[in-house]
Amino acid sequence: MFSMTTYNFSETGVFIKDDVKESKLNWRAFIKKMENDKYYYLYLNANSAYIIPKKVLKSSVQKEELESLFAKYLSFNAEVGHLVKE
Repeated sequence: MFSMTTYNFSETGVFIKDDVKESKLNWRAFIKKMENDKYYYLYLNANSAYIIPKKVLKSSVQKEELESLFAKYLSFNAEVGHLVKE
């Protein structure tokens, strides 16, 4: 069964709350960010990611603010690491 999850993004990181737990993650916790037309994927490791639906962003301003936080606080490796072939 799925529960409602709330994400609050700020200069210090991401606060995540659902019916069972609350978590506070510093931006450095994320090793990779990917996205497609419908979702943002914030990876904690190779097998675990928070999936944020883009449809919950109520305006283009909210989307721009979130993407600004990603650009400012996610490391360069998190932003483009998936493009580098090893």
